[in-house]
Parts: sequence; C-alpha cells; structure tokens
Amino acid sequence: MPTMNPSIANPVGARRPRPVRTALAAVTLLMLAGLALPHSARATLLVYEPFEYSPGGLAGASGGSGWSGNWVTHATPRFQVVTGSLAYPAGSPIASSGNSLARTDSTGQSSAATRTYNASTLFGGDMWFSFLIEPSSTNTGSDFRMQPLARSNANNGNFAGGLGVFASGANKEIQARIGATQGNNVPLPDNQTTLVVGRVALPNALGGSATVDIWLDPDQSFASLGAPDSTVTVANLGSATGAANLTEFNTAYFRYGLGWAGGYDELRIGTSFAAVAMPEPTRAMLLAIAGLGLLARRRRSSTMGSASH
Repeated sequence: MPTMNPSIANPVGARRPRPVRTALAAVTLLMLAGLALPHSARATLLVYEPFEYSPGGLAGASGGSGWSGNWVTHATPRFQVVTGSLAYPAGSPIASSGNSLARTDSTGQSSAATRTYNASTLFGGDMWFSFLIEPSSTNTGSDFRMQPLARSNANNGNFAGGLGVFASGANKEIQARIGATQGNNVPLPDNQTTLVVGRVALPNALGGSATVDIWLDPDQSFASLGAPDSTVTVANLGSATGAANLTEFNTAYFRYGLGWAGGYDELRIGTSFAAVAMPEPTRAMLLAIAGLGLLARRRRSSTMGSASH
C-alpha cells in the first residue's frame, strides 16, 4: 500500500472542508458564549433534593446534593416519604425522580422539617428556587410554608423569619412572603401538581431591601417570565425577619400547619432560573461540543481516506 503524502491530504495553506470549519466555529462560539456570561447569569444548581429515599420518616435523611446537614424534624414529626414522584407540567424539559414528601394526616398538629446548606455566597445577588406542590382537597386548616432561605432558628415548628412562600389552608392560596410581610394571594388548585418558581433578590447587608417573586407553572424556556404571580418587598431585611446577621440564613424550612395535607417534591436552589427550571446549560454545552468534535473527526477521517485511494 503506497504511503500517503500528508501534503496531498491537507496541503499547507489549504482551507479545511466546510463541515469541519462549521463544526469548529460552532464549538468556538459555544465556548465563548459560556465564558462571556456574567457569574450571576450562569446556571449553577447549588442545592437539590429529589426525596429519593425509602418510604417512611424524613428525619436523618441525607441524600440530594449541596447540603451541609441531614433532615431534622421538629414538633410532632408528621412528614413522610411516600412512593412515587410528583410530575412536572407537561412539556417540561426536566423530569422528577425518586419519591416525594407528603403529609397525609390533615387532622394533626403543626410539624416542621429543616436542613442546612451554605447560603453565604448568595447575598448581594439573586437566589432562585423551585419545587413541586400538590395540596389535598382534605385540607381543613391553617397553612403550608416553604422557605428556601430561612433563619437557623427555624426549628420549633412555628413560623420563623425567612424568605419564601406561604400557602393558606382551606382557601388554597399561595403568596410570596418575607418574615410576616405578605405578597398578594394566588389560587392553588386542589389535587393538582403545581411548579412553583421563585426569585429572591438579596441585599449585601441586613439593612438593605429584599424582594421575593414567585411564578406558578411558568414557561420553562429562556423566554421572558413576565410579571410574577405574587411579589413582596421589604425595605429592611433585618427588621422584617428579626435576624441579627446574614449568616443566620442557612436553612431550608418546610412547615405543615394544623390541618394541612398534601405533598411536595423536587426542591432546587440555584443562581438562575435556568438552574432550577431547566436542564444544566453547561452539560448541554459540553454535549454539543463533544458532538461537534466527533463530527469534525469523522469528516477529517473521511477526507484522509479518500485521498489515500
């Protein structure tokens, strides 16, 4: 078999075949686009909890990612991991996994669960969160609270100063909330899973203002979210929550009030909407780069093979 002269297959100064040039250009653009994104715009998933545990009590559970402690239940522990996940809205680009969390006893007393994580890097920017919730038609009483950014003293089963959402019981309404300051109420349907996405605009210091916005079943694309379904702003975060310093905000806090029944699932906390409501863009970028690189390699091999004949 004759030896191929490299200068024939790829002569000096010759342009690469168009498919190869196209692939390499696309790779370059993707890499530059990722590098050009400001830190606040990059989709970083900080905390994830799919409740992928065996059915039973939640206390001591340690799965998920991004956490610094295990789940702790307070007051009378009535949280139960149950078989099966709550489902994202039809057409969602992400899917639920594992099991889900529920309280099936709608006649019991209040109960809370907490878990710590490192939230210190979030201040001075936006924090995003999402979770699935499905209230039961058997609700007869007070409320449900989910604070992705609660104070570390949120351990007594009662409402503690934090930022997140509040859902009233019998009326099945949900609202953005900071401490005791409430946003407008939005109806929450019975026996139907709803995706709640929230944005928390955080100050650099306790004396600054803070805002919580929430959307129910938003369009999970890069299109504009539009106006939030509920919003609340406080002029002084410290005064509104009773916190003495920012380091107190290091806890995810869930509470079922008297008479509340239902379930929730898929808690995500991150730095952008994409991090909590879409597939990880970095992963998609890497897959695209790998695919384009493979295309370029195959095209190059094909060109060299043709030149050898």
